[in-house]
Amino acid sequence: MANDVVDTSSKKNFFEIFGDQVAGPNIIGSLLKFTKYGEWKAGQDESLVPMGTHLIANMYDFRCGWLKWMDNRIAENRLALGREIDSSAVPPPVSRSELGDTDEDMWERFEDGRPKDPWVFTVTLTLMDPDSGELFTYSGQSKGAVNAVGELAKAYGNRIRMYPDEVPTVELGMRTYEHREYGEIRVPKLILVRDGWVALPDALRDAQPESYTDEAAEALVEDAPKALAPPKAHNRTAPKPAPRLTPTPTSKGTKPDHKPAPKSGGRGTGGAKTTVLPRGQKKNGPQRGVRF
Repeated sequence: MANDVVDTSSKKNFFEIFGDQVAGPNIIGSLLKFTKYGEWKAGQDESLVPMGTHLIANMYDFRCGWLKWMDNRIAENRLALGREIDSSAVPPPVSRSELGDTDEDMWERFEDGRPKDPWVFTVTLTLMDPDSGELFTYSGQSKGAVNAVGELAKAYGNRIRMYPDEVPTVELGMRTYEHREYGEIRVPKLILVRDGWVALPDALRDAQPESYTDEAAEALVEDAPKALAPPKAHNRTAPKPAPRLTPTPTSKGTKPDHKPAPKSGGRGTGGAKTTVLPRGQKKNGPQRGVRF
């Protein structure tokens, strides 16, 4: 009987998937990060990238999935290419419950003693400055970062139905919201540039990742614990306390400015009326009571 031939051309085999999982994440160009202070910075020297900078996003190289962190190092890589997930070449990112490591007693701890989940959902995106040709890899683990890339992915998914060969140009921005306990929170925003859809530049398409190093992991890990810990105040302006409301006098139920004198004839008063004198005035002899 002839051997059955299994077509594996459309899917990654075990060796490719294993290699992806044990190899570090791909970093092309400089690592681009958004800081908690609302700044975009790139590279090991954390050079400031001005707000409003336009970058072309390589959606063909968009990756999402899970990274496992141990002792500030990436122990396992479950990131997958978005286009391979879309074409069923690789399985989609699994849910957290399928990754194991669910015993919180075995987890590392934050400084305040809370357990730290070793698995962090992560998104990465390669970008290029259309003017200088400089390359960046944006990696984010926070909810704000995932949402920013998610909005971009949604717009791209709608666009490629009609224009499959185009990729977007984005503007680096941010948005803020007020947290009731931590004050102003700043999160990244990738703003679609109007008429910024372009063909993928060759330099961006052909860019190769640098070798994965411990330095790259150290740069990535800066964001990972923050994605799991509660947000901290930015040491900027503390949230203002709610203004104290002063009740407005009304005709009903408003207390008088002065306490009224008790009625005469009460028990223990001997039927005498109470005398009320202006402040600072001494009593000289009998006075007639002042009734309000």
